[in-house]
Amino acid sequence: MKLDEVRKLLDSWSWRLLSIIGKIQVIKSLAISKFVHLFTTLPTPNDSFLKELETLFFSFIWGGKGDKIARKIIINDIENGGLKMTDIRSFAKALKISWIKKVWDVNYQADWKRLLISDRLYWNDVWLLNKRSLSLLACSFVENTFWRNVVESWAEYVQETVEASDILSQPLWNNVFIKIENKSVFYKSWYIKNLRYVNDLVDESGVFMSPTELINKFNLKCTFLQAYGIICAIPSSWKSKIREFGKRLLVVKSENIERLFKTKKVTSFTYDSLRKSVATQPTRVQRKWDKLLPSPVEDWSTYYSIPFLCTSASKLRSFQYRIFHRTIGTNVLLMKMGIKDHDDCFFCDSKPETIEHLFWYCDRIFPLWNALAHWIRSVTEIEIEFSLESVLLGYTNCMPCKNAINCIILVVKFFIYKCKMEGRNPDFAGIQSYLKFNYSIEKFACDFALQDKILCKWKLMKKLFCQ
Repeated sequence: MKLDEVRKLLDSWSWRLLSIIGKIQVIKSLAISKFVHLFTTLPTPNDSFLKELETLFFSFIWGGKGDKIARKIIINDIENGGLKMTDIRSFAKALKISWIKKVWDVNYQADWKRLLISDRLYWNDVWLLNKRSLSLLACSFVENTFWRNVVESWAEYVQETVEASDILSQPLWNNVFIKIENKSVFYKSWYIKNLRYVNDLVDESGVFMSPTELINKFNLKCTFLQAYGIICAIPSSWKSKIREFGKRLLVVKSENIERLFKTKKVTSFTYDSLRKSVATQPTRVQRKWDKLLPSPVEDWSTYYSIPFLCTSASKLRSFQYRIFHRTIGTNVLLMKMGIKDHDDCFFCDSKPETIEHLFWYCDRIFPLWNALAHWIRSVTEIEIEFSLESVLLGYTNCMPCKNAINCIILVVKFFIYKCKMEGRNPDFAGIQSYLKFNYSIEKFACDFALQDKILCKWKLMKKLFCQ
């Protein structure tokens, strides 16, 4: 039912000429919101459902024509070459993790919390376990599907146990790293007497107690060999780190749990961590750019951020994003896709129409950049030297009007591509007119609160549009 609702919703938006960024905003605002309550309160749907939902979203983004950019790239942060598209699996897991703060918080009282305690599971200790132990616990001992999903989600989120304080905070029971006869164990009578963590096995100096000391301290009804067995079960690598640490923790704590209590927006915080763990950077296309540019790019994050700093227009941001990922519809690409039978440049009809040729090397285009630099210099007295890298990726020189220059470059590229799609040659008078049009749109369409920011951006370039 929900899938059908979302399908109808996205179909109703598909006929609108939205940019990639606009479509992602529709998905985030209108589609995913329909699943928040379901993912929070019910067991997570099976993978086939999530896969179908994900396919529905990305089909909408790319107009049903297949993915142009890998999904694991597009979910990444903007500065890492993505658009922060929602990763539905990570989102569902983050909503489940939000329950852990309520479980752990002793000040939060609710009847359902009593249902979580069983002979095998004492829930406040479960969340301190390491990643592998949590995964095993979810598979083997948690019968309730909902809470199994919560444990599995938490297992994917937690960081590996590496520091001595993390090791001392590890529960002794149901821990895959603490085994007796090749099995993790749980001694309920020992647990009731507060023997719960690795920290409970050491003295004030961080030295492991003898079996006799352990029996006497916790008044255990067991043999010497049983007490000796639990001490021997601690991994030797853990013992070395505890020895170097040289003390016992006053309070057992977990960095993973503390991070939840330090943030008010638990779902957003954990979602970001989960999303980043599966997201990838577009290294393949970056290597392609490095081969084509005069020198390799040292800091891609700066370039990826430029369109989001220089303009608020989603169509311009999406256009530059497609250039970054080399998915813009040049004749070379269209010929490879079998859409065109030749790859000649539309403007000069003499060279293959690559991205570099279309926006820089073409005999009809290169003079326009020189004319633009001359116009800016003559009107504002600001000297700008355009290059292949600055035109295609962005202008990175430290100048007060850097954002305005990048906006101008982006608008000119968009105008050139618009002319190609409309089947006409660009001229400089058309560029000037289109720049003035975009300036007026940005000036009058912006939010009142952003007007000062817009005026500051165009302060040194304002004369270009007041002639």
